[in-house]
Amino acid sequence: MNYADALEQNQEVDRAWRLREYLLARQRAAGELRRDEDASASDALRRAARARLLIAQRPGDPALTALRELLRVDRDGRNKLSAGARDLALGWLQEAAEYPAERGWLWQQYARTAARPAAAEISLALAENDRVAAGQLLEEHGDALPRHDRVDAARLFGDVRGAQSDAFATQTRQGADDALQLQLDDALLAHSNQLGGERVRRDLGGIIENERSAHWHLAISPRLTLDLALGSIARSNRDTAAIGSTPDESYRSARLVWRDGDGETRLTGEQRASFANYHPLLVEHEQRIDDRVLLKLALGSALPASDSIPLRIGGMKDHAALGLRYRPTLRDQIEIEHSWDRYFAQTGSRLGQGQVWQVEAAHALRLEARDLEAGVFWSSQRYARHNDFAELGALVPADAGSDFFLPDDFRYYGVRLSTDTRFASEYTRAWRPYASIAKTWNTALGPGYELAAGIAGSVFGADHLSFGWQLGKGGANAGGIVREIGLIYRIYY
Repeated sequence: MNYADALEQNQEVDRAWRLREYLLARQRAAGELRRDEDASASDALRRAARARLLIAQRPGDPALTALRELLRVDRDGRNKLSAGARDLALGWLQEAAEYPAERGWLWQQYARTAARPAAAEISLALAENDRVAAGQLLEEHGDALPRHDRVDAARLFGDVRGAQSDAFATQTRQGADDALQLQLDDALLAHSNQLGGERVRRDLGGIIENERSAHWHLAISPRLTLDLALGSIARSNRDTAAIGSTPDESYRSARLVWRDGDGETRLTGEQRASFANYHPLLVEHEQRIDDRVLLKLALGSALPASDSIPLRIGGMKDHAALGLRYRPTLRDQIEIEHSWDRYFAQTGSRLGQGQVWQVEAAHALRLEARDLEAGVFWSSQRYARHNDFAELGALVPADAGSDFFLPDDFRYYGVRLSTDTRFASEYTRAWRPYASIAKTWNTALGPGYELAAGIAGSVFGADHLSFGWQLGKGGANAGGIVREIGLIYRIYY
């Protein structure tokens, strides 16, 4: 068994598996675990080895049966389990991904000793995304932690440079470790420069947009990044009776992101030209209160507005928002946000104001890729109009009513099911499909739906390609059928 473990540590997984299969076949002739509670130490060791073989090679009911029998007979006179049996049960819980039960077992069996296994604690911290515990274990145990977990813990704690250095040094000593090579690639890509572009076509139910953009991400330091973008939106109008002029739009933007401990601040400045020239400015901050609570703040001036098609083309808004995200468990999260907006024409005329309440709750049915998340959402939009748009004659039809720019008050809610949608923007070496489906209701427009699907992956290794498609009806910002198809590509260097 020790030799099989050594083979596995040396990345010879197939040889280790064949050896354990051979050992298991030899032990079958010995029958089930012995029930003699007074057996010798060597017999107890063999029982533990047979139980471990069953857990590794025959998962499911046979392994669980063997583990239960081992725990029943492996007790001393004071009804305490041996250290080997405790570790074996801990391994079973890790293999079964029963993390709450693993934490309970860890504290119950090891609370009276100072010998809680560091490998089990770091594995549990990574599974529960506990960055505080991961940082403490890195500081206390360092090189004593398993090498793969050590790299993942450094990345979780935010020590990108440490993860890169550790992975590189370990890869030098263990050249045949393919899993570590993947970790090293991901750690390097997590803090690297990126260059890419995007092409999107949107059909907004009468207005067609073709957007092209180029993006440059500069990793100045592990805490400071700069994103530059240059793009254009070509518009065509299929219904001039509904909306007048639909000018093309161009934009240039720069975003500076600063990460400091538990906080992240983003400063974005743009220059945009559509119906008129304007200069959006946005400041955002996210502050982690603790492992469960995240506070969000945003304040912006002359930002693009998308509450309606006319606003999208000729409007802008001043914006303020306050939000809170609460994660009671690893699988659940609740987000609440309230925003205040003042709407203007791009020429400066005041159009009105609005307030939006948004609530969303989600539960992860599965955490690993392919993940699966179910959620519900609800929002309430309320508007007050001023209708001072005399300077926008080319955009506004002659018979436009008071609700031309701002819609009537409405509530929008629904249910959603999604899988692997994060890979539309996050790096993934393997090709991964992603999808989302939602059933929606709009109190002003009636029932609707949202569908999205795509695929993302790496073409050459250090790059990311994503192709996606969306279809919706009765959404929050457009009443008709909305279609979108897009292609995103970026290369890391």
